[in-house]
Amino acid sequence: EKNLREVAEARQRLIDAIESISEGFALYDGEDRLILSNSRYRELLYSDLAIELTPGTTFEHIIRRSAERGYIRDAEGRFEEWVA
Repeated sequence: EKNLREVAEARQRLIDAIESISEGFALYDGEDRLILSNSRYRELLYSDLAIELTPGTTFEHIIRRSAERGYIRDAEGRFEEWVA
């Protein structure tokens, strides 16, 4: 029980530290799945995709949704090429 509490406290300290960063911050695993992000990342880059920015969501999915909504100008007219 003590170890679980310590792990939870350490995780909360990490989350608090990441939230204190004024820039957007996201951490992805080796398979490009979102592990965590701060609220600034969600607000700045994907404000209306926030519901999709949950742990486990792939970077490709996030980018696809962003491009579909017109957030990525470089992808206009060449969506599949850009996303690949």
